[in-house]
Amino acid sequence: VVPISASIEMPTSNGGPVSLAEMEKQHIEATLKRCRGNKSKTARELGISRSTLREKMKLYKIAG
Repeated sequence: VVPISASIEMPTSNGGPVSLAEMEKQHIEATLKRCRGNKSKTARELGISRSTLREKMKLYKIAG
């Protein structure tokens, strides 16, 4: 069994593949930036709870 994040890849603008996990990390980082670091607003925009956001930030080693 292979984790879904390891098996799904999307091409990038430079032609290299990006995993689903990396896409999720980039989306969280971009949303955090747009929300100026406000985790409550970021979680709302992403449609997840604050605790899920914290878990994902820890998983992806996103500062904040």
